[in-house]
Amino acid sequence: MPTKTEAAQDVGTVELPVGMVEIRELSPEEYGILATVPPFNDPGVQLPGFDHTRVLIAHDVDSGEVAGYICMYDTVHVEPIWVSPKYRKRPSLVRRMWTGALRQLRKSNVPQAWGIINSVDLADNLPMATRLGFKLIHGAMVYIPVLPEEVQTEIQRRLGADRE
Repeated sequence: MPTKTEAAQDVGTVELPVGMVEIRELSPEEYGILATVPPFNDPGVQLPGFDHTRVLIAHDVDSGEVAGYICMYDTVHVEPIWVSPKYRKRPSLVRRMWTGALRQLRKSNVPQAWGIINSVDLADNLPMATRLGFKLIHGAMVYIPVLPEEVQTEIQRRLGADRE
């Protein structure tokens, strides 16, 4: 991701039936705007750490109302975690391995980490993950490959042609 020292960039303005909407990157000083919209306006939801975050916002030019946003941030995945069935009944092994992993995460100033457990492995691995301190989140994990622009444009062109 670009460094924080780079200026926030204007992506463009679009005229919609509800008015003119500007789409641009927020500067770090403006991140507090997110506290006015879901889910960040819920007292139980904290704004994410912004050391490695970029926020693209769309807002009404006249009223300043937030029309939408996209948060993009670097994240660390702690996966896969595997322990041979032969050693799974020895919790001290997993605890010692996890203590070492946490030490590395802290040493690298990682504020949070994610892990994905394949659906077919949930019964075996979710109990271990929760014992290690992972929190179960609800929803669906999705991913998108970030392709070179010319490839992505061709895919979008083909998808658009299918809709016509």
